[in-house]
Amino acid sequence: RPQWADASAGQPDPTWPADRPQVKIDYVFFRPAAAWRVVETHVIDEPVTSDHRPLLVVLEAAPPPASEHARGTGASRQPSEA
Repeated sequence: RPQWADASAGQPDPTWPADRPQVKIDYVFFRPAAAWRVVETHVIDEPVTSDHRPLLVVLEAAPPPASEHARGTGASRQPSEA
């Protein structure tokens, strides 16, 4: 069974409530974990538009494993959709 990876695992900043965040309750999950690389995560300082602070996550498609590239299968490899 596929496992979900937490893109915000390294981001301990709280996101709720927006006016004075004290609890981290917002996450971004993705899979398959090996198909993606987390480039950036941070909580945006925006206390007005929602009751949560926005969590920005930038993901980058990871290069295929060397074994797939050598067989010529890496070019057609697409990350799975949730």
